[in-house]
Amino acid sequence: MVSFNKFSLYIKKLYNKKIIIVALLLIPLSLIFVNFFTSQEHNSTSQEHNSKRLITNELIETNSALLQLERFSVFKKKFFIAYNEKQSLVYAVKRQEGLIHQISLDLSRKYWPFIEFLVQKPIALPEINSRENLFVLDLAFDNDRIYLSFVSDISKDGNCNYTYLYEYNLYNKDWVQLFQSTPCIPRLPFHDIGGKISFNANSIFLSGGNIFTIHPNKVFVKNYKDLMMETNIYGSIVEINKKSLKNKKLSYGHRSPGGLFWDSSRNILWQTEHGPRGGDELNIIENNKDYGWPNVTYGVNYRTNPKKNSEFNTKYNTHEDFKKPLHVWIPSVGVSGVGAISGNGEFSNHWGNDSLIVTSLKDRSLYRLHIKKNKFDLLRTDIYWR
Repeated sequence: MVSFNKFSLYIKKLYNKKIIIVALLLIPLSLIFVNFFTSQEHNSTSQEHNSKRLITNELIETNSALLQLERFSVFKKKFFIAYNEKQSLVYAVKRQEGLIHQISLDLSRKYWPFIEFLVQKPIALPEINSRENLFVLDLAFDNDRIYLSFVSDISKDGNCNYTYLYEYNLYNKDWVQLFQSTPCIPRLPFHDIGGKISFNANSIFLSGGNIFTIHPNKVFVKNYKDLMMETNIYGSIVEINKKSLKNKKLSYGHRSPGGLFWDSSRNILWQTEHGPRGGDELNIIENNKDYGWPNVTYGVNYRTNPKKNSEFNTKYNTHEDFKKPLHVWIPSVGVSGVGAISGNGEFSNHWGNDSLIVTSLKDRSLYRLHIKKNKFDLLRTDIYWR
């Protein structure tokens, strides 16, 4: 399940082995699922009650469409997508290719379940050193602008890499740099940075995982305090003003962000985060709050000997003295995107507007978290899977 604001893609294999894509063009929703899911009981450190009911027959009518994936080379490997509702355009980009593909949907001609489509000229990514060396972290669309976060090196040997946020204006057709990280970092598994994008009317939010602790080496451990003083993103959520482009650290103590979502109905910034061997989190991001990592976590030590301390003296199975998550998954579910059900429509009429949806990479499930009205407490969690 690949999900984001107002658009979702659900990939499935048919009996004839052809791969298709189900595109849910739903205006009021951020994350959504399609038919034949069931629910199961799940334990958590939160105090909610879990649902254990079958919903196989509780299908909700949606404005869906099927696109044949074999026509699009971009979908053959891992990709990110965003949706331009006004122009009915799907934007898709691979981790490392150098292009944003544009797929135009003709919604005026409906031959259910298929719709007409047209592949438009791709958009070339910004060139720092080499487009082929870009490592894409996230893709988003808002108000005639495409936002792209990525890592790129400025050296020939790849030992000096920065995290960037760029904006592409559909009318000017040019890229503008909005943010560059500090300090430069060596070649690492960059997906742990997160780089997830969200926004409201005034700001853009960008997440940064604490790669100094996830991939520790002698230099990181020895200079950790200095590195954390110097960096403007790693281990933090960054807020960037759309007009001035001034940025600030909004929060601290983040390990490996999985999803980021501005909930306009509640004026809340939600964040999901990967814990170590357990302790995946759902957080409400508040200004100048420390969310604990690497000091505390509800997860456990990756070391063979769990009694041996980490390089950063992490306390496990606790969150004492730091901002606690709203919800924790133990064991880990591999949290990913997060969104909210809001507005008026079939889904909000069926489910109401009290739910958050969190996607899971580990078991390819959707977690529906019921939020208590006017209070940030969980009533229960429903789990849906294929």
